[in-house]
Amino acid sequence: NTDKQEVGKENHENDFFSRKSLSANGDYVLAPSKKTVDSLLAKGTDNLLFVFYPRKVLKNEGEKVIVDEYSDSVVIPASLVIDLQKNKKVAKGDIVLTWWQKATGMQRAIVLNRDSTSTPVVYYLDNMTTPPKNQQQFILNIDTLIPNSFRVVNFDSICPGRAFATDDDKRQFYIVINSVGDSVLGLSWAGTLKSFDKKNCVFATPPQSLDTGEMVFVPYVGNYHPAEILQIWGDIGKIKVNVFLLDTFFTTYANIPDIIPNMQQ
Repeated sequence: NTDKQEVGKENHENDFFSRKSLSANGDYVLAPSKKTVDSLLAKGTDNLLFVFYPRKVLKNEGEKVIVDEYSDSVVIPASLVIDLQKNKKVAKGDIVLTWWQKATGMQRAIVLNRDSTSTPVVYYLDNMTTPPKNQQQFILNIDTLIPNSFRVVNFDSICPGRAFATDDDKRQFYIVINSVGDSVLGLSWAGTLKSFDKKNCVFATPPQSLDTGEMVFVPYVGNYHPAEILQIWGDIGKIKVNVFLLDTFFTTYANIPDIIPNMQQ
């Protein structure tokens, strides 16, 4: 069994909730709603869907963080709080974790600016599955991020925003929310939350260069599958692929940061 107890269940709550937030008063963070957290603590994660929203820290109490939620002060366990980075500069091709700043809700994005900046122009990766069909679609999916409103997704570490697959027959697709010790908390394609042992996960590591015809593993409807690259849009972090499922295949699109170069068949 690759997964640990779900967060909120009796045997795992104390383990995972030991994380301490590094954010200071006034910092931006990403966190679920108080209503979702209350349901989690009362019932566990069964059938509970999570959306991570931008919040400002009012007070960091270590294992709990008081944040502003529509002018209310609410307490969120630090394990469910994603710390964003202050005074961070990024440049073209960097992947960041932020929120959809024209609306709300956690988003990953790729930086378009050539020069290093703390207010990057980005293309959101999780809004549209396909590349833009026209200039209007492209403009709708780009944004200029405000300072201190993002964190870099580092593919050399197990950090928030990095994709991973469960190392089992299902190869389920998750995004890292936080990690503590040997545990990693992941958000599924469907929006559920679960904790895994790091050794039972395969983390996405997109290659430095890609070629058409190359075989990789990408997520499709919540699970990783082998896929052949058909077309590449490197600037916006997208690829067109044939995804192979048993004796058939489907032509679809995937995010380059989600690529796992190789998994055992």
